[in-house]
Amino acid sequence: NINTPFLNEQFRVKFVFESAGGNNFFLEDINIGETIYTSRELIAQALTETEIFPNPFHQTITFNFSELNNSKVNIKIYDLLGKEMLNASTTENHYTIDASSLHQSIYIAHLEINGTGIIKKLVKQ
Repeated sequence: NINTPFLNEQFRVKFVFESAGGNNFFLEDINIGETIYTSRELIAQALTETEIFPNPFHQTITFNFSELNNSKVNIKIYDLLGKEMLNASTTENHYTIDASSLHQSIYIAHLEINGTGIIKKLVKQ
């Protein structure tokens, strides 16, 4: 974990890998500064921690994304037959959708960042 004041200083990182047996080196999840989602596990964790309220809802649905940090999240809401009812995207940590056009029913919210997604159940009263 790097402290923020350090990020204002100039620094250099060099990775050197030498092998006679080919390229067996794999490097993933280097984050400096604000979180940048680079792995499916981090994205899935961020999406899993999303708060959706109120649920059940009447007119609006609010999504509270934890640590989204400017990653674009796509929000699609489907009815139980799989028909897309609403579609939105945001980079904000707090986003509200007007869902007043939806009928009373159960819906599925599909939340996706960079091809990784999860589903959440929604109920409109």
